[in-house]
Amino acid sequence: MSRSERSVSLASFQISYWAQFEQGVLTEDAVKILASVADSINDIELAMIHTRDLKKYWQVGGVIPWMRSKMVAQFDAKESNVPPRPKNKQVFLLYSLKALCSIKRGSFIMVTE
Repeated sequence: MSRSERSVSLASFQISYWAQFEQGVLTEDAVKILASVADSINDIELAMIHTRDLKKYWQVGGVIPWMRSKMVAQFDAKESNVPPRPKNKQVFLLYSLKALCSIKRGSFIMVTE
């Protein structure tokens, strides 16, 4: 990709960021960050935007990390807490059915980082 094609591509990214802001998908701060990253990448020869360029802006704050830690602690199955799988076919069927029912009944909303 030539330098002019890359510049046009980065400019179209910036136009897309502002269009997403106007539609309410992105916040103004997010658009400013993405536009500044695109400008800084435009100055580097043969570079494109990668996730490693944006990773420092992905810090999740507030109550979300606390909620995630509580949910992981509650729903994270340790090997010592899981009963061994039964060898008898009929008992294994009941074991599988119980596991399936508990998955459907439980609330498994996981917040990832």
